[in-house]
Amino acid sequence: MNCSCCGNAAPEDARFCSRCGAGIGAASGPGTTQPPPDMVLIAAGSFWMGSPEGEGAQDEYPRHRVHLDAFYIDKYPVTAGKYKLFCEAAGEPMPKQPQWSTDLHPVVNLDWEGADAYCKWAGTRLPTEAEWEKAARGGADTTYSFGDHAAKRKFLSCDSWDILGEYAWCVDRSGRLEGHPVGQKKPNQYGLYDMPGAVWEWVADWYAEDYYKDSPRINPRGPEEGIHRSLRGGMWDFVHDDLRPAGRSGGYLGGNYGLDSIGFRCALSLQDAQ
Repeated sequence: MNCSCCGNAAPEDARFCSRCGAGIGAASGPGTTQPPPDMVLIAAGSFWMGSPEGEGAQDEYPRHRVHLDAFYIDKYPVTAGKYKLFCEAAGEPMPKQPQWSTDLHPVVNLDWEGADAYCKWAGTRLPTEAEWEKAARGGADTTYSFGDHAAKRKFLSCDSWDILGEYAWCVDRSGRLEGHPVGQKKPNQYGLYDMPGAVWEWVADWYAEDYYKDSPRINPRGPEEGIHRSLRGGMWDFVHDDLRPAGRSGGYLGGNYGLDSIGFRCALSLQDAQ
């Protein structure tokens, strides 16, 4: 049996294509290819991970080709309202949110363990660094999902006339230093919102500055152990250069702390959704 969408060969009892995620066989038909609520399917395939020489930081080198299996990822960062439901169900205290936060803002002030616990409660998991970067790139190989031209402004502020400001919250000349509700900027080509410039986002991997030198080329999961957990995405008061999809950072103390600039979103392997 072959997938009618991409032609990939599939077992007779397969419900979804392992390459593109389309419904096949008994699963084909209206409604069978719909992702879980508020998640977007990222098709299996390869992409360029990291930055070319002369762009970005040392931990983004070398740029390398990575193949990932298909997966789902949240359309938005997890909100304070959703995290509150988890805390109520799990009997856990709700992390104190900033004064400017509402139920529609990304939840912040939580450590890596809190993010991991929420995703498991929701039947999902944290995305890997590779999954996060592929999703943030939106299928593009350029510096940003929308192109390269903003790269020339890398240390400048982000005002409403600038194209990066159409996709991401970033430092501007207003002096306003606070987060924003999710989904107010344009999505990238995959339909994902707030990948850059909303909050830093916890991902599953341990962080290692030199991990790319020996990283597996198929479904990398990060180092087996470490001191820091990886963060991706940048935050709402960063400049252009800090909001590139390739940008990386490590959360200190293994991720056992939270800030009002750190949140997360969840992912789900395609096979786990079938």
